[in-house]
Amino acid sequence: MALLDSIPHLNQLLDVWQRDNRASDQVINCLNKIAELVEKETEAYLKMDPDPFDDRHPSRARPDCSLGLVLKTLFRNDDFMNKLVNDYVMHRDDTNLHIAACRLMLDILPGLETSVVFNETEGLVQRLFNWAESASDPLQSYATGLLAAAMEVQDIATNSKDQNARLLPIMLKRLKELRNKSIETNENHLNDRPFVHLNNSNLSPKKCISKSKTDESNESLNKSKRTLQSSSPDMNKRRRLSSPVSFSALSPSTYNSECSNSSWAEVEPYMIGFSKVHPLTEEMKQRFVLQYLTPMGDYQEMLCFVFEHNALSLIMHYIDLSKNRDIRLAFDALKYLASLLCHKKFSLEFLNAKGLEQLLQIYRPSVAATGVSICLYYLAYNEDAMEKICLLPKHILNDLVAYALWLLECSHDSSRCHATMFFSLSFSFRMILELFDSQDGLRKLLNVIFLLDIFSDETEYTEDELFTKRQNARHVCVA
Repeated sequence: MALLDSIPHLNQLLDVWQRDNRASDQVINCLNKIAELVEKETEAYLKMDPDPFDDRHPSRARPDCSLGLVLKTLFRNDDFMNKLVNDYVMHRDDTNLHIAACRLMLDILPGLETSVVFNETEGLVQRLFNWAESASDPLQSYATGLLAAAMEVQDIATNSKDQNARLLPIMLKRLKELRNKSIETNENHLNDRPFVHLNNSNLSPKKCISKSKTDESNESLNKSKRTLQSSSPDMNKRRRLSSPVSFSALSPSTYNSECSNSSWAEVEPYMIGFSKVHPLTEEMKQRFVLQYLTPMGDYQEMLCFVFEHNALSLIMHYIDLSKNRDIRLAFDALKYLASLLCHKKFSLEFLNAKGLEQLLQIYRPSVAATGVSICLYYLAYNEDAMEKICLLPKHILNDLVAYALWLLECSHDSSRCHATMFFSLSFSFRMILELFDSQDGLRKLLNVIFLLDIFSDETEYTEDELFTKRQNARHVCVA
C-alpha cells in the first residue's frame, strides 16, 4: 500500500474507532483492520532488507519507509494506545478481544517503548505468562511473542526468574512438538508431489558445487571471490542466485550467484523471508518460542533445561536449511544459539556436534547469514572453543575465514561489526591469521574504513548513521 493511501486509511480507521469503541465486535473489527494495515507496511519494510539487528524505530533506521510514519501516526493517538494496553489486553474475559489486541501489539513492537509499557502496566506480564502457558492458539503464541519482548527488558527478566524457570521447560517441549509436527507436514507434502523421485538425480546442483575440499576448487573459489570484491552490496542484493529455486540449488557460497537465471521474486523468500503474524503459521509459532528462549539463554541457572531437553538438536534442525525452509526461523534459531554460546560447556558441545560446519553451510546473501555473524563473534570470544576450532581440517578453517571476510564486505552493518570483532579476537591464533593473510584479508578489513566516507564534506549523515560508521571504524582499528 502506498504511503499516500496508508496514512489517510489509518486516520479513517482511528476516526471509526473514536466513534464506535463501545461495542466489543466493532472494536475487534477495527483492531483487525489496523493490524492488517500495519502488517502490509511491515511486509514492504522487510523487502527493503533492513539490518535484522537494528532495533531502532523504523523511521530512524529507514527514514524513507512508510512503516515508520504509520507507527508514528498510531502512537500520536494517546487515547487509542492507552485503551489498547490498559483495556483491551487487560480486559477480563473477552478472548477474541485479547487476540485482536495482542496481534496489534505484536505488529507495533518495532515502535513501542517496551520498558515503559511492560513495567508500568500492572499485571500485564503475569497475564502474558498465564496465556503463554495455558491459553489456546493464536492467543498463546501471540502472548509468547509479547513475553519475548518483555524479557528483553533486564529488570523484568530479573524479577521474573521463578516464572521463567517454570515456563522455559514447557517452551522447549512445545518447540520440540512444533518441530516434529512441521517435519511430518513437510514429509506428507513431499509424498503428495508427483515426480518427486526425479529430484534424486546424481547431477544435483548441490553436488556440483561441493568440491571445496579439493585444491582445484579452492583455486576457482578464489577467482570467484576476486570477482565479487569489485561488486557493491547493492549489486550483490540484486544479483540473482542459483537456478531454479530449490534448497539444493541455493548454496552456502556467494560464488553461486554469478551463474544464475532465477528471478528476484523466486529467491526473495530464501534471502529475506516473510513475517506473517496473521494467519498464524506453524513457522511463526516456532519463531515466537525461539524469541522467548533467546533472552533466557544468557542465564547460567537456565542452562540445565537446555541440556535436559536437548535444545542443541532443535537448533541444529532449524539452521539446516535443507530441513527448515523458513529463513527467518533460521535467523531466530541463530540468535538463540548465540545467546547459548556464551557458555563454555554449550559452545564445546556445539562444536562436537559439527555445528561450525553447519553454520558455514548457511547460504549468503540471506538474513540468516547476518545471524551467523554474531555466532562467530561469540565463538571467538571463548578461547577454549577457538583452540578446538583451530584443530579442525584446514578446508573448514579456510571456509570460516572466507565466510567472515564476506560478512565484512557484503552484509549488513551489524554483520560487519561482528565479523570485525571476530577477527580482532581470533588473530591471536596463528592458523586464523595465516588464512586471513592468504585471502587478502588486510585489504578487505581496511576497506571497511575506506568505504565509510565519514570524512567527506559532501555527504551529510544522521547522528545514528555517523555513530554506526564511527563504531565500525573503531572496531577495525582495534582489530
